[in-house]
Amino acid sequence: AVELAVLRPLVLGDMVQTDNGLHGHVRFVGPTHFAQGDWIGMECTRPVGKNDGTVDEIRYFTCTARYGLFARPRRVRLLQEGPHV
Repeated sequence: AVELAVLRPLVLGDMVQTDNGLHGHVRFVGPTHFAQGDWIGMECTRPVGKNDGTVDEIRYFTCTARYGLFARPRRVRLLQEGPHV
């Protein structure tokens, strides 16, 4: 019998990687004003992002400038579970 891993939604604090190799922690999960559908807001481990958690003057999370990035959930995979809150 083959055992399949159970996929769980990403949650705040998880360490993730985008499909183009960027690493960071999940800081936001949900819908945004700038595009339809759900998005993952992440704080990158290096200054490779596009924002500080703010898009068009709406703050979704807080981080240092150029460390914030939004990606579609299908483009992000879990590397390590964050601390359980």
